[in-house]
Formats: sequence, C-alpha cells, structure tokens
Amino acid sequence: MPKSRASPIRAVVDKVVPGKHGFYAVATPEEESLRRMTGKTGITFSLEPEDGAWRETEHPVPGDIVLLHDVRERRQGWRASRAGLHHLET
Repeated sequence: MPKSRASPIRAVVDKVVPGKHGFYAVATPEEESLRRMTGKTGITFSLEPEDGAWRETEHPVPGDIVLLHDVRERRQGWRASRAGLHHLET
C-alpha cells in the first residue's frame, strides 16, 4: 500500500513541465525531513483543469510557494492530489 500524508505540505515550485498528459509542476518541500523523503524527484501535481488538482486560475511559476494536500507515494514518485498557492490570511 502506498505511503501518504494527509496534512498540507508547504513547498516551493521548481518548474512547470509539459507532459504527455498535460502540464504539471514539480515542487520541493520546505521542511528538511520531507525534502530528504521525497529525494531528487520532489512532489508533482497536475495543472490540468479536468484533473482537479490545481485550485487556481493561473499556472504557478518557479519560486511560488504552494500548499500540497493528500500527498501519496506512487511508483513514479510523490504526487499531490490537490494543490494551491499559499495566500496570506488576514
């Protein structure tokens, strides 16, 4: 059974990539222990509207801070099933 983490992970977007199933982003967790766990692959999430993972109207850019939810370890690496920009709450 795949490992998973339910609480949100704060991460930095490294790159946005055109893939065979559409655009996706790769992000690195800010927390050191999670960076070690995810390794060189980081955590990916789909940017395609039909997948429903990305909750924003515009794609992220490298350097953006995102919150990743429902992160699971898959055979191909770590995946977040929901993601969005980190917004200042007032």
